Amino acid sequence: VGPGSCTACPLGMYSGPGGVNCSVCPPASSAPPGSMSVENCSCDPGFSGPDGGVCVECPPGQYKDWTGPGQCMSCEPGSYKSSVGPGSCTACPLGMYSGPGGVNCSVCPPASSAPPGSMSVENCSCDPGFSGPDGGVCVECPPGQYKDWTGPGQCMSCEPGSYKSSVGPGSCT
Repeated sequence: VGPGSCTACPLGMYSGPGGVNCSVCPPASSAPPGSMSVENCSCDPGFSGPDGGVCVECPPGQYKDWTGPGQCMSCEPGSYKSSVGPGSCTACPLGMYSGPGGVNCSVCPPASSAPPGSMSVENCSCDPGFSGPDGGVCVECPPGQYKDWTGPGQCMSCEPGSYKSSVGPGSCT
C-alpha cells in the first residue's frame, strides 16, 4: 500500500473517519470487512444485545440463531437447550417432555411413554399392560385382565375359557 491509499478493515474490525488503525469488535460480535463504526459490530449467534454494544450469552432454554441485534428466543415446547451461548434447541427424546423454554426434558411417569418432541406430561400414555389416564399414574393390570395398547383406558377381562396369571403386560391364553 503506497502513500495516499487506505486499506479496508478486515472481518470483525472497524475504523472511523481518519482511522489510523482498525479496532476489534466487542467480544462475541463481528462486522463485515470495511466497517466504519462500532455500530457495524453485530452480536454473533447465541448472544443478544444491540449493534455495537455488549453481547450477552443466551441462557439455557433460549437460543438466537442469527447474527445481529435481538433477544434470545425461548425453546419451543417439546424441545430443550441445556447449554449457555450458541446452540439450538433439540427435540425431547422418546419417553420425555418439556414445556416452553425447556432447559432439560422431564421423564414420563413410570410405565408410560411419550413420542419424541412431546410438550407436556399429558402426552405420556400408559404402556400396554398398564391402565390410567394420560399424564397420570399407570397401574398394572391384575391377573385375569389385559390391555394391549398404549394410551388411556382400563384393563379388560380375559374372555371365558382364557386366562392370564401374571400382573402387568401380557395376553390371555
